[in-house]
Amino acid sequence: MIKEIVAARYARAFCTVASGRGNLEAASAELLLAAEYLVPGRRGLCIPELMEILRAPHLTADEKRGFLQLLAGRLALGALTVRFLEYLTQRRRIGLVYRIAVHLRERTARQFNMLVAEAESAHAMSDEQCHRIRDALCRALATPIQLVAHVNPRLLCGVRIQVDGRLYDGSALGMLERLGTRLMT
Repeated sequence: MIKEIVAARYARAFCTVASGRGNLEAASAELLLAAEYLVPGRRGLCIPELMEILRAPHLTADEKRGFLQLLAGRLALGALTVRFLEYLTQRRRIGLVYRIAVHLRERTARQFNMLVAEAESAHAMSDEQCHRIRDALCRALATPIQLVAHVNPRLLCGVRIQVDGRLYDGSALGMLERLGTRLMT
């Protein structure tokens, strides 16, 4: 609970600064992308050693900054996002980066009158697949959608999407669960 409150406060502060600079949408997307590289289970992109490096007490702030610069170069992160990641590392809050990114994504979506859709798949989806799913949801729901993709190997195959309190389950796991329910009744 305390971590959620702290993450929400960091997200609010980052949102205020990014909004003031006029790049909230881009900064929000960048922070989420960076979090996906730092936290396991998010789109299959995680490099676990990065989080270990950023948390390592024996490394200096300059060494950690160097690793963040490498990540920033690889992901083409903006200066504001890089500075925020450095600040989180400095304050020993880098472990909250994914929760902060989620809170920021929700604030951004509300500010731009968008819905947030969470898509899970058994394997990492390509950017093209994510765009096609987002576009289909936008047409079906007649509203802008911000899509966030996660990897969940338990699904076996297919996609499970949650948006606006509704679950659309096209995964093999969901089909097997529904089949089991029918057989039991």
